[in-house]
Amino acid sequence: MAKEKTQNVGTKENERLFHYEILGIILLILSMLAIAKMGLIGKYLMLTVKVLFGDWYFLIFLLMIFYAIRCIIVHRRLKINNIRYLGIFISILSLILLSHFSMHRYVKNYEGNSLVTTIQLYFNSFKTENAESIVGGGIIGASLFYLCYYLLSEVGVILISILLFFLGIVFICKKTIKDFIKMMIAFFKRVYALLNKTGKKLRNKIDEYDLSYTKSKVKFKISKINNTEYYNREYEFAKRNVETIKKVLNSMNVFYNDITYIICRNITVYFISSHYHFSYEAFGRNLKNYIHNFQLKQDENSQELLVEINNLAPTPLRIYELEKLENNEIIFGMDDRNEFIKLEGENTRLLIFSINKKRLQTYFDTIIVSLMHYKSNIEYYYIDLLGNSTLATSNNIDELDHILIRINERITKFNELKVSNIDEYNRKSSKKENYELVMIAGIDKILNDNKLFEKLMYMLEVTTTYGYFYIFHTSDESVKYTNLLNLFQYKIFLEKENEYSKKYLGYQRFDLLNNEVEGYLLYKSIILRMTLLQMTDNEIESLKK
Repeated sequence: MAKEKTQNVGTKENERLFHYEILGIILLILSMLAIAKMGLIGKYLMLTVKVLFGDWYFLIFLLMIFYAIRCIIVHRRLKINNIRYLGIFISILSLILLSHFSMHRYVKNYEGNSLVTTIQLYFNSFKTENAESIVGGGIIGASLFYLCYYLLSEVGVILISILLFFLGIVFICKKTIKDFIKMMIAFFKRVYALLNKTGKKLRNKIDEYDLSYTKSKVKFKISKINNTEYYNREYEFAKRNVETIKKVLNSMNVFYNDITYIICRNITVYFISSHYHFSYEAFGRNLKNYIHNFQLKQDENSQELLVEINNLAPTPLRIYELEKLENNEIIFGMDDRNEFIKLEGENTRLLIFSINKKRLQTYFDTIIVSLMHYKSNIEYYYIDLLGNSTLATSNNIDELDHILIRINERITKFNELKVSNIDEYNRKSSKKENYELVMIAGIDKILNDNKLFEKLMYMLEVTTTYGYFYIFHTSDESVKYTNLLNLFQYKIFLEKENEYSKKYLGYQRFDLLNNEVEGYLLYKSIILRMTLLQMTDNEIESLKK
């Protein structure tokens, strides 16, 4: 008899376990069908839960899956009175309540009771089987929302939602409110301490290798200037010049089709279109009787005659005028067609010829400040071998070795990942590399040393696609290396008192330039009159402070 009783008990236990497993499998299948919207059962089950619980319906199915797996593994009844389950319920309720704002804003456009209208829209969505429609908080969320809304207004709904979510988290953690607040304060203290410790280690590591020279804690104030009055004045001046040009052409019996113009920073360019050939030299001599500061050019493509006439007053390019810089470009001026001139793409090297140290220092500092102002991700290394620039990272030629170490480390990273350029590396790597700008004022000292010259050539030749930009300066006295000069796509000439200005620019008129804000830019075989990017006097003073 005892044996038979034992068998009955075992059979009942097995049946109980079997029931739990069957229930778990059924719930699991139904949840999967609903999530995947498979068949009529899956579609209508999903729609039903969505209409009831709103846009957070997937949480219900996740809970169903969790419970199903628990039934299959644990084989025990779920204790609903557990405080953590209550916390989960309250948290979900707060999310449902808050999410109904989207539906409420939509329903406000309808007349009548908002709750009734909402439920009608839900049933219409169910009938039309529109599974993609936004339903807010569903019937449960809508009912609770409008109860709080009519009693406490919209602000009250938000406060209730936040409070419920907070209580839910507290219950899930099985803490009192007081203990929970203490726990969160302790947690944030630990996070802060960890971040602070990591930051110190990182700073020590950087200092150890001495590879970063970027100065970010520089204070400056950007000045904004209203140029409306200036452009109005230049516009009237341009119209008078057009009449003068027409007068000269008419006196020479020249038939012309049209005269157009574009007002630039320091010059206005006038385009004379004519199907008839006439003497440009004679035109220039006659125009001198009325206008003195001008230059004639011929457009080889359109065969138009271009007359460049100096404006009444020069206008530097200011920092505040720059558009938001892209991550891979550096703006250093504006050409004679009002277009920004940039270091970008394959054009990554700029060489500046100048003997004026003060003017050069202001120009270099302006470029750096522009990068800081627009929060560009371009880091910079500025070796000033001429003076004491405020933003220079070093005035020691030995810092060139530290930059080369940084370059070689980057090349190694790229080779390990089997990539050939920085954009490809940043797509494949989780740790992104920033673009870097290397600026050296006074490379004459480097060129006199063969070893340093080889290092300089290595930098310029090898790192074309590795995310490096170069802006170098020379006084022109020692630059005798054609192979070095050929590596620079851009060359800027600020004065004519050097042999390379004469060699590259020919008979370009430096007397037409405003020596403070202009220069000539040589790009390949093209010579452009350009406006330099330049800080105002007030900006320079704020930088010194």
